Amino acid sequence: MKISVCLATFNGEKYLQQQIESILIQLGDNDELIISDDGSSDQTLNIIESFSDNRIHIFHNKMNHGFIGNFENALRIATIYSYLIKMMFGLLINCGSLYKHWKKRI
Repeated sequence: MKISVCLATFNGEKYLQQQIESILIQLGDNDELIISDDGSSDQTLNIIESFSDNRIHIFHNKMNHGFIGNFENALRIATIYSYLIKMMFGLLINCGSLYKHWKKRI
């Protein structure tokens, strides 16, 4: 099973290198890290591009989409993503109703 990890970035240089390193250690050779950048003006893109790892796929938004739109863009690009990841994203957006829905499935 291929795993796609989606990461939305915007001026996140402070912890980005450690975050990417942590993700890559946990990925297999056939997995991927999808990074959707929302027009960062700091060193975010340079940090991402400093990794020479073919599992990293970066996409630059032509216009600012905001947090939700940027993360949705990463999800659309991902080759494979699990129901759990979608649910986690949904919980962030609409905690109450999706939590109730998820709770019913357990």
